[in-house]
Amino acid sequence: MLDTVRDLHDITKTPIILVGMEEICSKLVRHRQFWSRISQIVEFASLAAPEIMMLANVWAGLQIEPEAAELLCKHTEGDFRHITVALYHLEQAANTNKTKTITASMVEAVVSKVIRRNKKAGRPASAQRQLS
Repeated sequence: MLDTVRDLHDITKTPIILVGMEEICSKLVRHRQFWSRISQIVEFASLAAPEIMMLANVWAGLQIEPEAAELLCKHTEGDFRHITVALYHLEQAANTNKTKTITASMVEAVVSKVIRRNKKAGRPASAQRQLS
């Protein structure tokens, strides 16, 4: 797979962005020809409530109440992947309820349905979007 990515870069002269978990760097460093082509590593920090409010607005056109954003931040521990899964489900709930405002009670419902259930089951966050 890495050879294919390297070939795509070499042929197209186009930058390629890889997104992965924390372990990706330690795995890629073993492949010297590939690792030498990496120009930048960016680590994402946990998101805060104001960033969650901005994401909800930009991605889904939703207004999330400050209290609801704080609650979502608390339950997801600011984890970007958990937040995107929750926002997906919150958007579905908002559409069902014909509203553009996300409340704390909506966040609680989504958190109990998706986030807590998956954490208890030990499911990876990437599988959460498929659960509805």
